[in-house]
Amino acid sequence: MGRKINLFKEIRPSPREKILIYAAGICYILFISIDFIKFNPFNLSTKLKYLSIWICFGITLLRFFSFNRPGFSVEKKIGWINITAFFFTLSADYFLLFTEQYGLGITLFCGVHIARLYLFSTLKKGTKIIFGEAFFASLIFFVCRSFIIAIASFYGFLILTVTIMSFRKLTFLADRYPISKYLLQLGMIWFCLCDICVAAYNFPDLSYFISRLSGFLIWIFYLPAQLLLSFLIPPPLSK
Repeated sequence: MGRKINLFKEIRPSPREKILIYAAGICYILFISIDFIKFNPFNLSTKLKYLSIWICFGITLLRFFSFNRPGFSVEKKIGWINITAFFFTLSADYFLLFTEQYGLGITLFCGVHIARLYLFSTLKKGTKIIFGEAFFASLIFFVCRSFIIAIASFYGFLILTVTIMSFRKLTFLADRYPISKYLLQLGMIWFCLCDICVAAYNFPDLSYFISRLSGFLIWIFYLPAQLLLSFLIPPPLSK
């Protein structure tokens, strides 16, 4: 049997990161409660949701700037990828939460998974995967004549690719930060569960109960996924 993993202990959050974790937890409890009782003054639930993603971005920045060593390293590469992914995430969530520009929001979310795709592959290989999946999404567009369906299909191809690749052996961090593979796998699984709920919520032929339940579950899965992925950057080496 493998050893039991204490996730909170092994990610080694700093005191400031712990404060942000608790802040995200408070936001999580508040917006879930608001959504459950369906009392949402001043659109508070939406604002708390967006704030919680900024908190995850803050954790990512704290992890990144804890590395003060000069030169390039694998950790810095992961850091830049994660920062880029969260930049696209914040942009996408803004359009999805506060506007009706859903096509733009989904397009920006494609950028999230394109960035994380380069965790697993070289620039050349990753670009081939992206162009291949974009080609199939283009075929869907010519058949359906719907940009939303085409870009959602492209997004679906990307998140499935990243999720499958997250279960590969992550040799680049195997010795330094072995917990990374669990963070990636759990984060991407929860991300996929969130997107399944999004699809169910927007599917026209489902019952009212399933549609409402799916809408409620979206952020129950989404924020934990983002919180796990915000700790993808390894902590500083213990002295």
